[in-house]
Amino acid sequence: RVFQRILPVPQRATMGRGGDGGAKTVSGGDASLAEARPADDNKSLHVILYGKRVDVSRFQKVHPGGSKVFRIFKERDATEQFESYHSAKAIKMMEGMLKKSEDAPPTAPLPSRSEMGKDFKAMIDSHRAKGYYDPCPLDELFKLFIVLAPIFVGAYLVKSGASPVVGAVAIAFGFYLDGWLAHDYLHHSVFKGSVAKTVTWNNVVGYALGFVQGYDVAFWGAGPHNPHRG
Repeated sequence: RVFQRILPVPQRATMGRGGDGGAKTVSGGDASLAEARPADDNKSLHVILYGKRVDVSRFQKVHPGGSKVFRIFKERDATEQFESYHSAKAIKMMEGMLKKSEDAPPTAPLPSRSEMGKDFKAMIDSHRAKGYYDPCPLDELFKLFIVLAPIFVGAYLVKSGASPVVGAVAIAFGFYLDGWLAHDYLHHSVFKGSVAKTVTWNNVVGYALGFVQGYDVAFWGAGPHNPHRG
């Protein structure tokens, strides 16, 4: 759902296990970017949104989506990601923080301000206006059915001895789809509305699907998930 762009040389974005995810290696030619940062930069945390360098040092502690995402996008343009995973209400609330924020350093890469970024934004706005991103309850029920039905039917075939091979294939098929469906819920892309509804109910269904498949959602989120985007 989100375009990931490689930052131009000589800057290199890094991702890791909750460390300085957005740290950059800056060459001598880009010294102005390093100089634009305050001396206490190691103690503060900033992300770039809508061309502004937003201080999220305190907000990260209460952010419903956790603090790791801020470390991943430290000193990086997260505009597209922010719009992808937040409601119109949350985006409106961000305007207050933007007014208090300084402009992003002139040498900071801003994918959202590029021609491709602008075209991408126009496409998203067009799709949103047409209702392409509105959840469809019947579609979600259908996806849950094609995920869970093969798993439970396959388990029955294996346990009863009626057809262990067919049952094993059915379980494998269901497990394969289960992971992707859990991914949708845990990215809070199904239930929309208030923060409580968006986070809580998406997490409930996502964790339940993870339990059925037999994996630890917490491990996947803290470990392989974010680095696999790098």
